[in-house]
Amino acid sequence: MKKYLAVLASFLMVTGCNSPEASTQNLRTVSLAEFKTLLETNDYTLIDVRSPEEQQPKNGGKIEADALSINFYDDDFAAQINALDKTQNYLIYCRSGNRSSQALSMMREAGFQNVVELQGGKNAWDKALEATD
Repeated sequence: MKKYLAVLASFLMVTGCNSPEASTQNLRTVSLAEFKTLLETNDYTLIDVRSPEEQQPKNGGKIEADALSINFYDDDFAAQINALDKTQNYLIYCRSGNRSSQALSMMREAGFQNVVELQGGKNAWDKALEATD
C-alpha cells in the first residue's frame, strides 16, 4: 500500500508540474530596461499597486498617468485583481518591488497568463530618470 501511495504521489507531482495551464503562464520579474521596452509596445495594461498617497505627484506620481490603480493594502485587493481579464497582458509595479512581487504571486495562483513585474519598482524607475537628467 505504501509503495502504491508513493507511486501515485510521484505521478501527481510530475503531471502537476507539466500541466498545460502552468506552461501557458508568462509571469516574471524583469529589469527596468525590459519593462520599459514592454511598456512602449502598448500591448500591456499598467497597474500601480501602491497606495493613493504614494501615487500623488508630490511623491513622484505614477509611471504613466493612465496606469490602473489597485491599492495593495485595500481589503478587497484580491477581488479587484480577480476581476481583471486573466488573458490580458499586465505590467505591475510598486515602490520597491515587495508588494508587486506578492501581487505577481497572487496573479499566478489566480491563473493570469501574462504578468510582468518591474524589478526594484518605482524606486528603480525614478533612479534611472535621475541618472539621465
